[in-house]
Amino acid sequence: MNSNVNSLAVIPKPYEFKCLKGHFVFKPNIKICCTPCFLGELKRGVHWLQLRTGITFKIESSGATATDEFDRKSDPSSKYSIYVTKDINLSTEEYYLQINEDYISIIASTTTGVFYALQTLRQLLPNYVETKDLNCCDVYFVPALEIRDLPRFSWRGMHLDVARNFMSMSFIKRFLDILALHKMNRLHLHLTDDQGWRIEIKSLPKLTESSCWRKQTTVGHALDSHLGSDGVIHGGFYTQHEIQELVEYAEKRHITIVPEIDLPGHMAAFLHAYPEYGCTSAIPEVEESFGIFEYLLCPSEKTFSILNKIFAEIAALFPGDYIHIGGDEVVKKQWEQSSIVSKLMQENDWYNYEHVHGYFITRVSKILNSYGKKAIGWDDILQGGNAYGTTIMCWQSTEVGRKAVLSGHDVIMTPSAFTYFDFYQSFSVDEPLAIHGCTSLSKVYHYEPVPKSLSSAHDAGKILGVQGQLWSEYFHSQSHVEYMALPRLTALAEVAWSSRAGKDWYDFSKRLTFLLKRFDVIGLEYSHSAFATTISSQSYGEGLSRKHHITLQSELSEGLDWYYTTDGSSPVNGKKFTSTFFVSGNTLVRAHARCISSGRCYSESIFQSIKSKLIGAKVSLNNSVVNREWNSEPESTLVNGISRTNNVFHADEWAEFPEGEMIAEIDTSNVPTFKCITLGYTANLNRHFLPPNYIEVWSSEDGVRWDKIVAASDGDLTISSNQVSVSFPEITSRYLKLVVTNRRIIFDRQSMTHKKSALFLDQIAIL
Repeated sequence: MNSNVNSLAVIPKPYEFKCLKGHFVFKPNIKICCTPCFLGELKRGVHWLQLRTGITFKIESSGATATDEFDRKSDPSSKYSIYVTKDINLSTEEYYLQINEDYISIIASTTTGVFYALQTLRQLLPNYVETKDLNCCDVYFVPALEIRDLPRFSWRGMHLDVARNFMSMSFIKRFLDILALHKMNRLHLHLTDDQGWRIEIKSLPKLTESSCWRKQTTVGHALDSHLGSDGVIHGGFYTQHEIQELVEYAEKRHITIVPEIDLPGHMAAFLHAYPEYGCTSAIPEVEESFGIFEYLLCPSEKTFSILNKIFAEIAALFPGDYIHIGGDEVVKKQWEQSSIVSKLMQENDWYNYEHVHGYFITRVSKILNSYGKKAIGWDDILQGGNAYGTTIMCWQSTEVGRKAVLSGHDVIMTPSAFTYFDFYQSFSVDEPLAIHGCTSLSKVYHYEPVPKSLSSAHDAGKILGVQGQLWSEYFHSQSHVEYMALPRLTALAEVAWSSRAGKDWYDFSKRLTFLLKRFDVIGLEYSHSAFATTISSQSYGEGLSRKHHITLQSELSEGLDWYYTTDGSSPVNGKKFTSTFFVSGNTLVRAHARCISSGRCYSESIFQSIKSKLIGAKVSLNNSVVNREWNSEPESTLVNGISRTNNVFHADEWAEFPEGEMIAEIDTSNVPTFKCITLGYTANLNRHFLPPNYIEVWSSEDGVRWDKIVAASDGDLTISSNQVSVSFPEITSRYLKLVVTNRRIIFDRQSMTHKKSALFLDQIAIL
């Protein structure tokens, strides 16, 4: 078929389509004829449309198939306007949709195909069909076209963490409706964690008496150096009757709910009620803060017996093939102290605790198999060995997914860099608190789940699909969940459904504009972060002569103008951006995008340049321990003249020294004179990003023999909200060496240990 990518405002993009001339107009008393097996599905779809339009429909069933199609083409006087027929040659989720001025035809092999055809038809209708106001319009129509559609991946999922923050039945149903609109077919419910147990287990009543409640919740980020609490009891759980209700609701939308019972770690809430299944005599509280904790299940026969009871009930509630068993972030400290574990390791000649982890996952997987279920685990379980045929969710990286495929596992791609929707959505200063990182809309859209190195069709076929994650630590309301999900979920839906060759960002962005208007009518919360301004720069010159050529743009840019200021004032009354401009010295650029038609202003972004004689200098960090995961070239960013102290979302431009010390040797190349050195650090989020409290400055004429100029500690340093300065008698030197240390010891909630505070630095500057 010919494709006209600008004429079809449907997401995800259909596999093949052809736009025709004309429209089909929905008139009163429309008659529908369908194959009997589709009758129930069609009645549900027609009921939805009738409620929103007032149009009446009359459905009649017939034994006809797609081969004769009710002979409609040869009989233009046919009394039917919509035909729904079965073709057993189509795949399970495939459908064929034809619309012209006289009739609509839907062909599928299953009710799932019919449902997806109806979702496409829904998006083709005008947006006002989403209202329940029957007086809003008299005419409803859809464009004439032909569509053949089927998904790329069988697993098109979203994860929802209801353990950290409980979510109501009504919200989960609303979320299922969102997934259905996007043709997503899995909802992964994270039902248990350290902060709460959310599902009724009748054989273990204390789980819903005490483990589903925590006394209060910490306020702020888990890495904050000072945390408060809200003093509010938080919790809740789903009865087995409610779970059955959700499963039925999801099935009508052709979505399978996949439950997760996260083990053997993330078990503080469970062990609060049943501490006898742990490795110590301690009774943990249901956790109030977020992170990784040390409480875990003991790999004893008693534990596996009780897990058998739990999964017997879980398997009976969820009819899908899979149950997720977590397996991630297992702190093995308590196993190291357990006599039961020591005996187990001796009996099996195991030399490390990863073997225990693998043994635990294998035992649980076999329990699930006994109930006709398959296990899914996070990719951490690969560290324990074969993982007994478990399907792997690869959250750490796509590369881990590739290795899992080559080791024989089925894989669902969930890499945090592309599919974790608890990450920030833009570099705007207006973004609400999130866990860390930045996963923008375009980054999600451009993600490719199948690594190029998986060249064979067999290996590529072991990638079952892709899934987005909504971890809820920093979701303060259910509308916040929607805000973090949409429209990134929309982009992921197209990654999961549409062909790789058919993806096009520009085309997607235009179709998304229509869908966002539909979200407005439905009343969905969604982020406007894709309209936030990206301030990019090209820098020229060194030292005090450095100039930054600035360009303003947004991910979704159609219909926008940009306004900016360079004096630190609000861009509301700023200058309209028409072409690249340059700044130099100490300059703060503030910018935002503005909708041309409505005048609406979107999130603000900032860019700050600084003066420094060190800009462009050669920096060596050879004697420092550096984290290059986010910033691969800290030697450059430390002296590029761009300060990010007011915008910590630019993690790619911060230099992190995990051991709390930087040793930097600097070749200035121009022998400057100076008497002060300033270091930029981040304090905005206060997440253990503490200022250095000891600085040594050394000088050299040849970069070999060094003379110490100053050694300054807390009382001798000048510390402001985002920079630290050390002063000394004026010197002239081509070569400098800095030893910068953060000697503080902090309690790290991720490792549950006291350790050195990492050092995060932005700019090294002298004047």
